[in-house]
Amino acid sequence: MSRQSVRILGFGLSIVCVAMLALRVDWPRFIGDFSGAAWRPLAAAIPLVILTYALFALRWRLLLSIEPKPPAMQLFRYLMLGYLANVALPMRAGDGLRVVLLRRACGHGITRAASSIGLERLLDVLTLLAMAFTVALYADLPSTILVGLRAASIVAIVAVGAVITLAARPQIAMAVTTGISRRFAPRLHDPLISQARHFVDAIGVVFPRDRHAARRTSAAIALGLAGWSSYALAMALCLASFGVQPSIVAALLLVAVTNLGAAVPSSPASIGVYHALGVLALSPWHVRFDLALAVVTATHAVTVGVQVVLGMLVLALGRPQSRTARASAVSNGRS
Repeated sequence: MSRQSVRILGFGLSIVCVAMLALRVDWPRFIGDFSGAAWRPLAAAIPLVILTYALFALRWRLLLSIEPKPPAMQLFRYLMLGYLANVALPMRAGDGLRVVLLRRACGHGITRAASSIGLERLLDVLTLLAMAFTVALYADLPSTILVGLRAASIVAIVAVGAVITLAARPQIAMAVTTGISRRFAPRLHDPLISQARHFVDAIGVVFPRDRHAARRTSAAIALGLAGWSSYALAMALCLASFGVQPSIVAALLLVAVTNLGAAVPSSPASIGVYHALGVLALSPWHVRFDLALAVVTATHAVTVGVQVVLGMLVLALGRPQSRTARASAVSNGRS
C-alpha cells in the first residue's frame, strides 16, 4: 500500500470515527459534563505533560550514538517541533522532521538519528504494554483491547529479537547486507554498507556489552518509565477533574490504548481515532458515553495544547545554529 493510500485511509478512519461519535453523543449532557468539571486538576496536568517531554528529550540524548552529543535543550526543541509537525501533518511526519533537524545541526547522522527514534518507539511500546497488562490483572478488559494488545506484543517481541540479534551479532548482519547489496544493488553497495554500519553502531549503543552501555540502557529505560508515569499522572488528574474513578488505573489503560493506537492511520493529531480509542479504554469502568467522550476530549486538548504551544514557542525563538554554521562563524571571526 502506497503512502498516499495510507494517508487517504487515515483521513477516512478519522472522518468515520468523528461521525460515529457525533451521532451517538448527547450534546447537552456532553457540554454539561465539561461545565461541571473541576478545572484545577486539568491545569495541574499541564506541567506534568511538559515534564514528560523534558524526560523524553533526555532519553533521546542517551539513545543517540552521535558524538559529541547535542545539548539536551537543543534536542528538546527538536522534539517539540516534531510533535508540532505530528499535530499539523499526517503519517507522523514529526519523526522525519526530527531526523532532518538533527542532520542539519550535526552535519551527519541520518541513520543514527532514525535508529534512535526507532529505539524510542520500541521502548515506548514495551512500557505501554506493561502498563496495559498490569491493568488487565485488575480489570476485565474488552476483547477488542485484548486482541490489540496481543498483536502489539507479537510485534514488540519480534522487534526486540531483531535488535538483540543485530547488537549481539553485528558481523552476521553486515555479512547479510553485503551479500544482498552486491547481488541486487552493486552500484549502491558502498553507501548501503555505510548506512548499515551506522545502524548497527546505533543499535549497539543500548546493548549492554559493558558497564557503560548497561548504565546508559538502564538510564534510558528509567527516563522512559518516569516520562510515561508523569504523563499517566497528568491523565489521571484529567479523569479526576470529571469525577471518573478509579482515576489512576483508568488513566494507565487510557494512556496505553491511545498511544499504542497511534500506529493506526489517522488524520493529523489522531482526531477521531484517539477519541474512539479513549472511549473504548474507559469502557471497563462503565463510564457513561457522553462523560467518557468529554474526558477523552479534555485529555486530548491538554496534550495537543502543550505540544502546539511549546512547538510555537520554539519556532518563535528561532532555529539554533548548526555546528557547521557555528564553526564557520568562529572561523570568520578569527580571520
